[in-house]
Amino acid sequence: MTRTITVAPGQSMSDVLAALKIAAGDELVIDIPADAAVLLTANEFRALSIAAERDDIEVAIFTDDPLRRQLATLFGVPLVNEIPEPLPYVAPELEPLAETELYAPLTDDDEDGESPSLAPEPRQRAGGGSALRWLGGLVGLAAIVAVGVGLYWYFFSSMTVDLTLKRQNVASTLAYQVTQPGVDPAAAGDSGIVIPGQQVEFTLSRTVTAQATGQTIIPDQAATGEVVLRNPTDAAITIEQGTQFEAFSGLAYVFPDEVEVPAASDGEPGEATASVRAAEGGEAGNAAIGMLTGQLPNGVYYSNRLADIAGGTQKTITTVSQQDLDQLQAEIDKELLALATTTQLDQGLLLVPSTLQPVDAGGSATPGQAPYAFSHQMGDETGEITVTANVTFRGTAYDPTALTEAAVPQLQAEVPQGSVFDPASVRVSTPAETSNENGVIALLATVTGEAVPPLDETTRDALADQLAGKNASEIDEILAQLEYADGFSVDFAPSWLPERVPSSAGRISIESS
Repeated sequence: MTRTITVAPGQSMSDVLAALKIAAGDELVIDIPADAAVLLTANEFRALSIAAERDDIEVAIFTDDPLRRQLATLFGVPLVNEIPEPLPYVAPELEPLAETELYAPLTDDDEDGESPSLAPEPRQRAGGGSALRWLGGLVGLAAIVAVGVGLYWYFFSSMTVDLTLKRQNVASTLAYQVTQPGVDPAAAGDSGIVIPGQQVEFTLSRTVTAQATGQTIIPDQAATGEVVLRNPTDAAITIEQGTQFEAFSGLAYVFPDEVEVPAASDGEPGEATASVRAAEGGEAGNAAIGMLTGQLPNGVYYSNRLADIAGGTQKTITTVSQQDLDQLQAEIDKELLALATTTQLDQGLLLVPSTLQPVDAGGSATPGQAPYAFSHQMGDETGEITVTANVTFRGTAYDPTALTEAAVPQLQAEVPQGSVFDPASVRVSTPAETSNENGVIALLATVTGEAVPPLDETTRDALADQLAGKNASEIDEILAQLEYADGFSVDFAPSWLPERVPSSAGRISIESS
């Protein structure tokens, strides 16, 4: 039998579940009007499905609400498109109480003495469906998660737009004074911004390498050749290996081998040929034919009358010159000073470059006496030379915070109409020193900043309204046409779900950078 119940506007989910009991074992159609306050969530449909299975009721839903129809489908609750005609109610016939049997009579099947089963047959069938109930529960849980994620994605997804605003540079000049440590700021007089200076010390290390440029010519290969020896004596003369002799030019030559010169005979001197070599390398040992002529201490005459003495050479080597040392020292001084003037000090302090000077280990000023360590000295043969210096500098520094504060109103005066000044953009350039007298240093600095278009809450809200519900291409087109932005980026949340532009402007955040 099919029964029908209609959910009244004021009924709760507990009322609906209690009404199921009238249809135990039957089919039941639940009519849900649009104004009903229940069966709107996944949890309520899950409770309905579990109660119907528990009470063995075949439940169907009649509704025009798309959300309720979708939830019913997810939880396996059938849908009907019309309400069936109700059957007439027939009251059961009741026997008089006196005639009611207290015990069921035995049937023929009971005569064997066996008692009939007390467990009703429907209960036995229900117990066999526990696996199906487990499977249904898992499917229901998965459906709840899926529906929950879908609803969260649909109703709670958000979008953040980060706009890169167009910026315009503005600049001005700022004059101020810094007093040396120990000098009363009142000494500067009433002349605008006066900042008390403080002494700072820091150590820098620098290494510079340069090519050596010195040129030195040195002997290379020794000259060699042959001489003719003539012995005018009546006895043979032996010249020992390594014997050295000095020519008329003053150059020394050596006999590399032992030579025996025969004695004179028949009025003719004994003659022999011997090899000679210049004692030192270089071109000076070379001699044309006949130019190496003379007499040895033992009386033997020599002459290169047959061939030149040749092969003596020299070479040019690169060495360190004094100019190399001077230039390298000047270069490392320059680099150290540049490094010192741009050194980032603690607490954002700025240096006064003209006050910097090197100091020794005892703290005494040593201008021009930085400890230089050269890899080579003048005259050393090398292709390059390196110098290293570790220098401690002392100077006067000051806190530029007052400059930043004073620069803001000056820069605001330079901002074009329709823009606002960004106080965080203030930058103070390296100042120029204009005077230094009596411990008071006058400086002039260029201060710069940036002007940006105003992006107030009204503009942000209007842009969010314009973007709400648009697709991705429409979003890009709208943002690309903003006159006050140079660029943009769009982020969606949650990031693990497909990107979706919220239909509500309240879930769109507009930021700027």
